[in-house]
Amino acid sequence: MRRVLAIAALTVRGAVRSRVLLILGLMLAVAVVGLPLTVRGDGTIGGLVQIMLRYALGVAFVLLAVAMVWSGCAGIATEVRDRQIQMVTTKPVRALEVWLGKWIGLLALLAVLLGGAGFAVFGLLHWTTRPGAIEEADRARLRDEVLVARAEIPAIAPEVDAPARAEFERRRSAGELPADRPPEEVFRMLRRTMLAQAFSVPAGGRNAWLFRVPRRPAPGRPFLLQFRFEKSVLDLEPVRLRWTFEAADGTQRRETVGEYRPRAVYTIAVPPEALGPDGRLRIGCEHIDPVPASLLFEPGDGLVLLQYRGAFAGNYARAIGVLFARLAFLTALGLAAGTLFSLPVAGFASVSGALLILLGDYIERLARAGVFFGAGPDAGWSAAVVNRFLSAVFRALSFAIQPLRGPDPLDLLATGRWIAWGLVGREMLIQVVVYGGLLALCSAAVLRRRELGLPA
Repeated sequence: MRRVLAIAALTVRGAVRSRVLLILGLMLAVAVVGLPLTVRGDGTIGGLVQIMLRYALGVAFVLLAVAMVWSGCAGIATEVRDRQIQMVTTKPVRALEVWLGKWIGLLALLAVLLGGAGFAVFGLLHWTTRPGAIEEADRARLRDEVLVARAEIPAIAPEVDAPARAEFERRRSAGELPADRPPEEVFRMLRRTMLAQAFSVPAGGRNAWLFRVPRRPAPGRPFLLQFRFEKSVLDLEPVRLRWTFEAADGTQRRETVGEYRPRAVYTIAVPPEALGPDGRLRIGCEHIDPVPASLLFEPGDGLVLLQYRGAFAGNYARAIGVLFARLAFLTALGLAAGTLFSLPVAGFASVSGALLILLGDYIERLARAGVFFGAGPDAGWSAAVVNRFLSAVFRALSFAIQPLRGPDPLDLLATGRWIAWGLVGREMLIQVVVYGGLLALCSAAVLRRRELGLPA
């Protein structure tokens, strides 16, 4: 372990001597302080706070990601190119110790830079929202909606698999399945359609959803119903709705009426006394507007119940922890690429790997599609072979990168959503221990077998 720490100290010392730390610190300072002053929000204090949380920290993350990937690529590739790594490999130092020492040194620099950027944003946020700088009503609204940690409780999804399968079998028996689509894709389309109908409100009609609340609300901290909907008519005119809140047994009914625009995000305070003793709450929506338009709430995040779970400072620290874990993996990815290839090729390979992770949702959709060239009985054997090959490739890619994808901590932070310690632990385990460890073992195996010190 002493040899690993010695190499880490040399890595930090080299970065300080090359002024990498100073340049990155200046760039982060410009991004963190300058961005909120130059980017215009919606004119509200809430919009300014979200710019600080979402965009200032987001730009800092991107700058650090580029810097750490490039530093990782150069950490070993340049020493191999300049024949400096022989000074270490000729000593009783294992290849794994060399790689881990480089990684730990870069992670120490990352912790300093990310911690400094996070502290600067946190301080700027408190300075902007200090008493006297904004009205007390705005400060109270920020504490209730943004500068808070609220858990998200989705509506209990109705059972749609069995009805969708029954409808699918009926259409297949009647010969009504489209010939140009795989059967499983047709079943998924039927399932999505039925799920969308369960979260829609027809013109002049009503729908209700059941929520199961795991704990009683904290004193003085009411529930918040957050919703967003689309209209079947393509306009942004407000719609008049009546919301009802009642226990699952129909007692303790409360209601509120208001006008809401489609695509906008709204929050409504839910009376805590409407919650039944069994922890279940039924929320209904009645369409009382004369406009003949149906409303669709996106299943999953278009209709959620928010419950207070903790203070903003702890949520902020956990978000920084998630960002650190993801940047640690990108650093390991750059180091692994620098071990395998020369510097330009390593940079291209590591950037390509990062882009694959960003395109994870698209790759997953391709893996589920299964058909890329031709379909139906008229497709030849060559199209079937190509489809199977591409499907296997995309399935393998999706399997490899899907564990690296998770919720955006900056989006959760900017909307006042609870970032659980479980998410931080999962990111540290997956990004650092599992994938970082696999990259370390593979890189060490390659480094042991590389022929170093050969003449140019």
